[in-house]
Amino acid sequence: MTKKGATMNTLEKILKLIKDSSLSDKTFEDTLGIPNRTVNDWKRGKSESYMKKLPEIAKLFGISADYLLGLTDELAYGKPDYSSVTRIAEKLGSLSELNRLRVEGYIDAIIETASDIMTAKTHRAAISDKPVAGNASDMPKSGSTRFQDTEG
Repeated sequence: MTKKGATMNTLEKILKLIKDSSLSDKTFEDTLGIPNRTVNDWKRGKSESYMKKLPEIAKLFGISADYLLGLTDELAYGKPDYSSVTRIAEKLGSLSELNRLRVEGYIDAIIETASDIMTAKTHRAAISDKPVAGNASDMPKSGSTRFQDTEG
């Protein structure tokens, strides 16, 4: 492993997460759907297949793939601002059922798109070893459409 004060590489971070979580290698492998003895191969330097599994590993441990790649020292993403969630919930509550369902569908599509973008960026980073940053500018642009209740 690394010396005190040195930066851990991606594999060292993954192995530390497995150890700290008290998961056995087999349980970890089964959870990710990878062959048994894969973690042992990683430890022995026989395989770097963990790079292809970074999104799944990050999700399993509730951390950012950016942390695993060394792009940030933060284990997890920032905490959400619940005041904005409350404000959005109030606005949704004022819509008709049909428009509320439409907005929820839009939100689901945005979240799926953002997830796909970050998965693709993480995959590209894993392949090229080049850092990539994810931010709001990566999201598809939309017009300034306001949702109005047209049913009543």
